[in-house]
Amino acid sequence: MKTILIILSILAFSRNLQSKTVVIASNYWTSQIVLSQILHQVFSENGIKSELKKIESLKQWRSIMNGRVHVQIEVWQGTMEKH
Repeated sequence: MKTILIILSILAFSRNLQSKTVVIASNYWTSQIVLSQILHQVFSENGIKSELKKIESLKQWRSIMNGRVHVQIEVWQGTMEKH
């Protein structure tokens, strides 16, 4: 349910995104890959350019900080709280 709300929120403010390409992190575990693919498809169906970027979970944080990755759809708090 939270994922759906996040997607709807992004779409509600997507007018500024339509001229840019949104980069979605795609990590190496199944549920995250599936959710990233779904978000990529939802963006595409709503006219938002997006691309998937394969990236390790620890390396994604610097890429998000530097603006090279814009969206991470799934984070497991228990595995990320030390970083």
